[in-house]
Amino acid sequence: MKQETEDILWSGILPLALILGVTIVGWYLLSCLAFYTRAHDAAEIAKGVTLADYAQAKTWATELLGLAGAFAGFLGIAAAAKTKPKTEGLTSQDRAQRAEGGMIGILAGATLLGIGDWPVPIALAAMATGVAADRVARAIRGN
Repeated sequence: MKQETEDILWSGILPLALILGVTIVGWYLLSCLAFYTRAHDAAEIAKGVTLADYAQAKTWATELLGLAGAFAGFLGIAAAAKTKPKTEGLTSQDRAQRAEGGMIGILAGATLLGIGDWPVPIALAAMATGVAADRVARAIRGN
């Protein structure tokens, strides 16, 4: 019993701790990059990394995540369109889920990049609401 609890604990906490660690290290590296692009003379270099560098790193990280989300979304839609259900064993529901995930990735990436102003987050919320309603209806029907 104790071994199972430890396994569950580490299987749940370890990935989250790794993600947190990678996020902190990535943010620090981006802030160092921002510092080295900003600092030009010895007095600025002696001060070290400032809050402005961390803010610039956050901006860059948001834009990188937006680009990654949009790219992953395009890959998801391409995978849904390219696969052949007979040869790869995918049902039409699997293909629809890939396309749905791709659209969510594109919309989330566009939201992070600030493209499209307010219609993009509204579309993302409408899509999430529609998916949730569909899943609730299927759960009630027993599918």
